Amino acid sequence: MIRVLDENAMSRKLEPVCSLSGHTDRVWQVAWDPAGRTLASCSADKTVRLWSETGAGWSCATILADGHERTVRGVAFSPSGRLLASASFDSTAAVWDREQAWECAATLEGHESEVKAVAWSRSGKYLATCSRDKSVWLWELTDDRELDFECAAVLMAHTQDVKRVSWSPVEDRLASCGYDDTVRLYRDDGDDWVTGAVLKGHSSTVWAVAWDGAGKRIASASDDGTVRIWAETQPPDQWSCVALLSGFHQRAVYDVAWCPLTGLLATACGDDAVRVFAEEPGAGDGGAPAFGLVASVPRAHGRDVNAVSWSPTERGLLASAGDDNLVKLWRVSEE
Repeated sequence: MIRVLDENAMSRKLEPVCSLSGHTDRVWQVAWDPAGRTLASCSADKTVRLWSETGAGWSCATILADGHERTVRGVAFSPSGRLLASASFDSTAAVWDREQAWECAATLEGHESEVKAVAWSRSGKYLATCSRDKSVWLWELTDDRELDFECAAVLMAHTQDVKRVSWSPVEDRLASCGYDDTVRLYRDDGDDWVTGAVLKGHSSTVWAVAWDGAGKRIASASDDGTVRIWAETQPPDQWSCVALLSGFHQRAVYDVAWCPLTGLLATACGDDAVRVFAEEPGAGDGGAPAFGLVASVPRAHGRDVNAVSWSPTERGLLASAGDDNLVKLWRVSEE
């Protein structure tokens, strides 16, 4: 059942800041650099665009057009902000170097099919990639001067297409999700990378996973129209679903982002809407967390919203990307 919600009753507003045009095909993902001064977007037009704010507002500062031969599906900045990784349907990941005027400094090959996402570990030592070939690869940066990478592990835990990878913000622990309706966790046991918990509960593809700022909980977004919140109930690798956001989204939820500054959750949906949720402490049964919808823009994009990403430095600043070829910035009002 879809909840009918009165927007006027919501406690916050999601105000438009600007709309950034330039991509000539759908925009798949957006990612901030750690300083919050550069926003990267990637597109089916085979390019990555870097946006920055000037006195006249936000504009495209750089176009990275020579790294991939097909759709660029994912982007992620390294923790230092020096490197940008991109994932492409051409079966490769590329690493771009800010210190070399954003030249493509490394091309990572090994996947047998489309690479869907990239993610850096908190230390910047590891880069994770995932693919339609059902695998997650861990690449170790062995020389940060020459930008040499070696494959540290190939993880074959999923049974189908892997859609997204996401590192814990507090430890070298990785989450992945995919077409097999699961979220899977991996950790280094000292000798090798091992598969830990398998989080089951979604009834369709899990498109995205996001850790909270403390690395204690995970949010997962699914084609089944729900978002699940998972918590580790007994370390290591005993996890449970502690909250379910159901009835808010009218189609698939393609992305979820957990703001480290405010604790707000944002979702990107196939019904063209961007939604923001806030936790209501102790509101659930037995003291379990509950989340309420506090802001929403029903027609945030002209077509499917594919991605959302919170600024790491400015409270309430949210980026989104959609099938209408646009990147948009929003500001969530404080209570």
